[in-house]
Amino acid sequence: MVSTNKPSTNLIGVLQILSSSRMAETAAAVLASAAGGSSDKEHQEQIKSFRDFLLSYNKLSEICFDACVWDLTTRKVKDQEDKCAMNCMEKYLKMNQRVSQRFQEFQVLANENAMAAMQKASP
Repeated sequence: MVSTNKPSTNLIGVLQILSSSRMAETAAAVLASAAGGSSDKEHQEQIKSFRDFLLSYNKLSEICFDACVWDLTTRKVKDQEDKCAMNCMEKYLKMNQRVSQRFQEFQVLANENAMAAMQKASP
């Protein structure tokens, strides 16, 4: 449930918006491909992308919940918990983005090295 007094800083609200928009886009793409709009390979890629998103979303929720929710005796989210959760989410997303960028850079370098090796090997 999103707090009405500060919706932009509420972790639950941010995660709901993030998940619902991404899920809606991916679900629409999966449904369109199932209706014959794309090939089977594209359909499988969309399903894989959706599955990867859900895994990442669930991991983020689990990590930040475990790290930041201390008081389970009340339904109210304390300000400290809310701030911790927002910081946790930001750090997780930034780390995830940075790891993805580094992986892409590594892949480009590996591909360039492989191409150079193939050119050296060919007469």
